[in-house]
Amino acid sequence: MLVRGNVYVIYWNYIRPPHDKICLCFCETDRLFFFVNSRPRMIADAQEIIHQSELASALTHDSYIDLSGPKTFSAEDVLKAQDRGPLAPAAIQRIRDRLQTGARTLSGRYKALALANLI
Repeated sequence: MLVRGNVYVIYWNYIRPPHDKICLCFCETDRLFFFVNSRPRMIADAQEIIHQSELASALTHDSYIDLSGPKTFSAEDVLKAQDRGPLAPAAIQRIRDRLQTGARTLSGRYKALALANLI
């Protein structure tokens, strides 16, 4: 069972080479996530830094949450997901701030959903 605001490690078979992805759940009913990446992306206003100390159970170094668009996984993939617990409240607040002031590539529907669910 997914919990919004929790971070998961999910095997992503649709990239080459396939590998585990760290992601933040922002809608459990639709299985919507934001990916966490090791390096910053080109779209600077659609990402936020996540410090290793804010999620020590999943991160080995500071990383970046990609807010440019939601990702979804199949129900089968989610069943195998590893729940790494909630993201620190300070990181959630920075994500909310970024969603309100940036993330221009994220559609209004998903932005509103993430703002409503990540509290």
